[in-house]
Amino acid sequence: METKQSRKTYDRDFKVSAVKLILEKHQGVAKVSRDLGVSQNTLHVWKKVFLEDSRNCFPGNGKVTEYETEMTRLKRELELVKEERNILKKAVGIFSEARR
Repeated sequence: METKQSRKTYDRDFKVSAVKLILEKHQGVAKVSRDLGVSQNTLHVWKKVFLEDSRNCFPGNGKVTEYETEMTRLKRELELVKEERNILKKAVGIFSEARR
């Protein structure tokens, strides 16, 4: 009789913590793998994904609602607008000083 192995799932916080052990605590992948019971290959994949986009990595199981998608888009747009505003404020300050 065969038993079907269930696939382990890990939440975002667990993955981020594992990657931070490697990157910030300078622990080796092999050691973290043994300590957490996660394969080395999996840790390498998590590390790669984290390094590509640490803010938006590991979004979940893919069941994102339209509302969540729109919120993410709006948050990114707001960040961009804030950056542009700050640049303009600095430019106004620089040009105001030049006129004096």
